[in-house]
Amino acid sequence: MKKLFIIPITLFLISINLFSQNYKKVDEYRNKGYFNITRFSYINVNEAKLETFSPTNGVVVTELPIDQAQAYSLQTINGYFFSPYFSAGIGAGLDGYHNPNINTVPVFLDLRLYLSNAISSMYLYTDFGTLIEIKNGSKKGR
Repeated sequence: MKKLFIIPITLFLISINLFSQNYKKVDEYRNKGYFNITRFSYINVNEAKLETFSPTNGVVVTELPIDQAQAYSLQTINGYFFSPYFSAGIGAGLDGYHNPNINTVPVFLDLRLYLSNAISSMYLYTDFGTLIEIKNGSKKGR
């Protein structure tokens, strides 16, 4: 009777060992080389302000009227891991805002700092860039 319990337990332990070895093989190229992040998002705008600078008044902040403003965004980031803990990439996308209707193309530099090389780890990132407004042709955004 004891042999009946030993066989399933042994098979279970062997399968866990084989799974963990395969798991390491699948994750062999994590945080190395080229990467791509593509994301689709929905933005609900609650508040909008316009900051302008004039030599006489300095920075003037004007609240913009919004009536159920929302946006849809499609962005892609192509980058490279310089080490398992640092990556940099160039991003671009399309943003379509509604109420007011404005279409923009964000272009930005994406920098990421990973705190560990684990599968689930915390990371810090920042994006630097500009928006190009698409309206009757193309011109630089405000």
